[in-house]
Amino acid sequence: MAKRKRRPGSSAGPPPGSGRTAPHIIKCLEQASTLTGQRPYRVFENWLQLVEVTLEMLPAHLRAITRTGQLAPDSPEAAAVFARLRGEQHGRDRERVSAIFGHYARAFGYLLDGTAPGLWSPDTGVGCQR
Repeated sequence: MAKRKRRPGSSAGPPPGSGRTAPHIIKCLEQASTLTGQRPYRVFENWLQLVEVTLEMLPAHLRAITRTGQLAPDSPEAAAVFARLRGEQHGRDRERVSAIFGHYARAFGYLLDGTAPGLWSPDTGVGCQR
């Protein structure tokens, strides 16, 4: 079996669909908690809000990418969540804020990796109706 190549700077995660993604998600959120100084329950709540708006936007993003090669503009709800979370980090340096959102993004990636193989494939038609 061929080994999956790792992206530079990424940590190895569980194989897609293995059902072992929770520890990796937790680690990402703990790292975000350390950087933000927020309690873990608050970081988890923030991440869930990001997950919700991102999943809601996924069909629009997939359609836009197939038509224009670019992501769709965020919905007002998604923009508000991202603006609120950026506002909570007001006064922090850009590198730290980028790292915080990077931890949220990696946790989201692990969540998607943990779904059934091919769930988000264009071949399944999920979110890709034209």
